[in-house]
Amino acid sequence: MDKSVIPKGDYCYTIDHVDMKEGKIYTKNCPYYDCTEINDISVPTCKYLGKMGVPDCSDEDFQKLISFYGNSDAVHEAMPLSLLFDSCKSCGENIE
Repeated sequence: MDKSVIPKGDYCYTIDHVDMKEGKIYTKNCPYYDCTEINDISVPTCKYLGKMGVPDCSDEDFQKLISFYGNSDAVHEAMPLSLLFDSCKSCGENIE
């Protein structure tokens, strides 16, 4: 794994550019930030750490994860990166 490609700062992305005309901010995700499909739920994943985070999802979708893993504790054990859903960096690399 090449930690030099991980964005600087506290998040799993950097600002690529801002289009003032459109009023939009465009970002570039860390190459190790991904999503894994589990029981039809998109789960944020850090490939650098090889770990997942609980997604920001509806109660119904969380029930699908419970159904897959067996119980709520098992979901949280399988997905220990609690803020990854919000692209908050968990790896600790290149934090300024």
